[in-house]
Amino acid sequence: MANIELDDIWCNTKGIKVEVASKKNKFYIGDPCYALKEELYDGVWGEQGYPSGEVKDKDGNTVLAVDSTACGDGFYPGGFAVDAGCLSVVPWEYCNPKNPSIRWGKVIRVKPGTKMCLTTYGKASGWRGRFVWKYTDPEGNTCKVQTSTY
Repeated sequence: MANIELDDIWCNTKGIKVEVASKKNKFYIGDPCYALKEELYDGVWGEQGYPSGEVKDKDGNTVLAVDSTACGDGFYPGGFAVDAGCLSVVPWEYCNPKNPSIRWGKVIRVKPGTKMCLTTYGKASGWRGRFVWKYTDPEGNTCKVQTSTY
């Protein structure tokens, strides 16, 4: 059997690190297709070609941080369903809480004035396909949610 180098292993995850703020001190983490308001999903992110990384609207507001999962759609540890091939963090003010599919992600409250950080790991990192969301909860505790999509 041939030796396979880590860089030879297929993985769509780019590897990003983005901090995101929310005016409501609340975030959605999961597949953005389940939560992001439609006009932002198609009108902002879609018009930009659905890139990975920090996605801003025309006014410079970060509407989401997003990266592709390693292997596309599926169901990943921690209860994350994926239909758009990606996972994200979305400030609550840009979410549609009436979308019944929002339950396929997680809603996180943070300490007022703090940000959530999304870090992902691409194929060359040794942690390929890994997503880590870090935040400070309302009581001041440092918290982390993570999943592997490989």
